Amino acid sequence: MSSATQTPANGPTYAAVAASADSTTTASITKLTDASPTLSHLKQYPLISQSVSYVSGITIVQSLQKFIEGSVLVYAAALLGNFQFLKSILLSADRFINDTFLVNLDKFAPGLTSLTWKDLYPSVIFSYVYLQVSAFVSQHTGSITNKLNDNREAISAKVDPIISPVNRTLSGYLDKYLPGDGATDASTSEGKDELAKFSELATTAYTRAVPIATKTAQDLQAVPANVQAHVSKIYKNQLQNDPNTSRAFAKTSIELTNEISSHIRPVFDPLVTRVESIAKSTQSKVNDVVENTKSNVDSIVSQVRSGVDRGNNANVSSPVAIGAA
Repeated sequence: MSSATQTPANGPTYAAVAASADSTTTASITKLTDASPTLSHLKQYPLISQSVSYVSGITIVQSLQKFIEGSVLVYAAALLGNFQFLKSILLSADRFINDTFLVNLDKFAPGLTSLTWKDLYPSVIFSYVYLQVSAFVSQHTGSITNKLNDNREAISAKVDPIISPVNRTLSGYLDKYLPGDGATDASTSEGKDELAKFSELATTAYTRAVPIATKTAQDLQAVPANVQAHVSKIYKNQLQNDPNTSRAFAKTSIELTNEISSHIRPVFDPLVTRVESIAKSTQSKVNDVVENTKSNVDSIVSQVRSGVDRGNNANVSSPVAIGAA
């Protein structure tokens, strides 16, 4: 064994292991990321870099990062410094993952290198879909309108009986789920055919849904910042009560878990109760089937035994009858 791997009889101390690492193994997550082709490549994706920045902004995560850099990474760096073959294996695996998977992923989906979380907001997606549909409709609306006008009466005679119940249902849904003041609604004058009414109802549904979709998108955009602020607030409060970071981390995790549970239980408890009820009902029906099957089998066995007994009695009495004859 080389001197690099020799340790005292009672095992290496943390200070001795940390001191054995050379200057190139100074532990930090940033240096580890820069030294790894895979991690460096992943960091180029805006979705990942933005996620890391967001998570790193939480106070409790920053404390955890300092703990990892000051203990785990220092020990790992010293270990790899003493066992160079492990370092070679890890580097080779790292390069293989980057060259085989990530490089090909960039070729297959180049958009990932520019896609951000903002691009995935519901409002952005909604606007994109709306623009695409609007472009398609604008491109073909002239020819469609001309064909409809030329054959309006014939089309209405065939289509109205089908669309009429759809219009009644859609109108009911609008009044129930998307009530409006009528100021922005499309005109629904009497005397129009069902196809025209359907177009007006669809336009009304869109104009009523846009403000709701916009408000929902704004609320969703605020969720990450609100979550980050809430977690940091809980952690800071725990630190004020107990300056020990480990205990504050544990208490913060418990408090967050309880909060999540308090929001989830009202949703899942009725579901669990329903599932348990169905399970008990199913078990009861299964038991009834088993009991009925058992009773039928017992009856059949009893009949078979009775028949066998009668046959045995007949065979026993027949020699006597023959001898008497």
